[in-house]
Amino acid sequence: MKKHFPFEILLLLLILPIISFTYLAVQIQAVEREQYSNLESIAQLKAEQIENWLKERQGDAEAIKG
Repeated sequence: MKKHFPFEILLLLLILPIISFTYLAVQIQAVEREQYSNLESIAQLKAEQIENWLKERQGDAEAIKG
């Protein structure tokens, strides 16, 4: 009966970090995409708020101008 115990342990020691790093890389990309999407939505909302504010100020100016 041959012992392959050190080889199996070495194989596990090499495979587990590779799987972990691959999973982590995929998750990091997914989180980055989600956060960029959130930031894009926030930027769009803020731009719309600024546009609406400017329209209100223009309307106030037109009302004062008479």
